[in-house]
Amino acid sequence: DMRLYPTKHVLQRQGCLAIRNIASRFESEEEKQAILELGAEETLRQAGMTSSVADEAYAALRDLGVRVQRITVHADGTTSTTEQQMFGATKSNFRPVYD
Repeated sequence: DMRLYPTKHVLQRQGCLAIRNIASRFESEEEKQAILELGAEETLRQAGMTSSVADEAYAALRDLGVRVQRITVHADGTTSTTEQQMFGATKSNFRPVYD
């Protein structure tokens, strides 16, 4: 249980990855909702407070369909937020052939 070991960052990261893998394989919103009802959102948000776990927690929340924002603290102390980005929502700059 991730809630029992909040200072074990490796465990928190692996837990976030596990939740993300589970969520990405669900086909219905009801299945994702069942995980959220067990307290996954609160657990992932708490885990995401640690910088070494933030990316994995963010990805797990996104895959569960939770609206999340990334907050970046800059060197001068200012902050900026980034909305969640869904795969395919923006056009890729990928070029299949290099000229």
